[in-house]
Amino acid sequence: MKYTQGPWEFRQTRIDDSAFISDIHAPHQDNPKENGTDPTVATTWYRSVDGQAEANARLISVAPELLECLREWNSLVINSGAEGFDEIAKQTEKVIAKAEGN
Repeated sequence: MKYTQGPWEFRQTRIDDSAFISDIHAPHQDNPKENGTDPTVATTWYRSVDGQAEANARLISVAPELLECLREWNSLVINSGAEGFDEIAKQTEKVIAKAEGN
């Protein structure tokens, strides 16, 4: 599965029609459809004032970095040969596969 290359960036939350909207962009990526501007990777929308849209956007914006850290961590666990990590490695592999669409 191919996703927009990271890093991704959270942009400030705005209010539109009584909803709180936050965009996640991919800086340094070419986006011909939007006149070369950073492509929007995701948009969160929420009607509450509790900051949930912004919190969701911040979590989404670090997804590529989290996935890379998880891959590196899992490699270290598998290569360590330490006892008891087999189940954690299996769970981590499932999460990585899910993120990759497998």
